[in-house]
Amino acid sequence: RGHSSNPDTNYDPDLYADQIIDLLDHLEYQRPVHLVGLSMGGVVVARTAARHPARIQTLVMVDPSGFRPGFGQDLDTTPLGTEEIAAFIEADFPTRAESQLADFLDPGPFAYWPELYRPLLQHRGFARALLSTIRCSPPMDGDHRLIQQASFPVHLLWGRKDAVIPLAESLPNVRERLPRGEVHVIEECGHLPHMEQREAFETLLFDGILARS
Repeated sequence: RGHSSNPDTNYDPDLYADQIIDLLDHLEYQRPVHLVGLSMGGVVVARTAARHPARIQTLVMVDPSGFRPGFGQDLDTTPLGTEEIAAFIEADFPTRAESQLADFLDPGPFAYWPELYRPLLQHRGFARALLSTIRCSPPMDGDHRLIQQASFPVHLLWGRKDAVIPLAESLPNVRERLPRGEVHVIEECGHLPHMEQREAFETLLFDGILARS
């Protein structure tokens, strides 16, 4: 949620999907939209599309969570306690900003990235929201099968060398749950193709996928 408020609630896909629909309703935008989600955003847009198929014109998931074997098996929606949050901060926060560099195949050009991420660690409620998002991520196979039954186009973009959510680990479930989904692989790219291979990504997304949707 970036620098926005972090309410004391479970950060599950329904929360984020509701926010997308609430935003569209607030803007009084009723036409179907092109919905694009990156990484954990792939879970969010999948849940949104599964629940609101009439609001979707095109669904694009970029290096998405939700397809790896075992995703969601550790689902835990019990309330978070202060001690649990404190333990998470102590164990996770010292290395979290620097660990973001693992998203890139070649982190050299993005050495500034941890400094952009680090202020989030000081934002009130960030630790609780982050831990809750991790714990409240459910299995997504039901959502994916609902999407398979819908009529809007489905595209999955993946960095060939994504080490965070490897394509090879997720592809079998993609093929099994979403056989109509088109998979596009971006070469020489890790987890963040919109940054690592910007020109190839934008050409594929804007001039290819969305131009014909």
